[in-house]
Amino acid sequence: NYFEEDEFGDSIGAIMENPAYSLIHSEFKDIYTTRSKAGWEFSDINSKHNGTADAGIVYTDHGDYLIVIMSTVPRDIEPLRPLLKALENSINEM
Repeated sequence: NYFEEDEFGDSIGAIMENPAYSLIHSEFKDIYTTRSKAGWEFSDINSKHNGTADAGIVYTDHGDYLIVIMSTVPRDIEPLRPLLKALENSINEM
């Protein structure tokens, strides 16, 4: 409801519907409306702390789903694509 409460919420919702990069958005945008935001943690000191996160809402005809992915996969999040495919299959089966 936040994205539809007022002009500010509507503006934020529009930004999150078309993020610069989000695996959730790229995987689901042709099927469902999504609002998502990806982020990365970088550490030059200790590379094991590099990580990727992507979180968003997927709006479907049979309900809305919150998806949160937190991973130690570095900035190139392509290795997470099979996980999103599995989540998509789960959503489609519901």
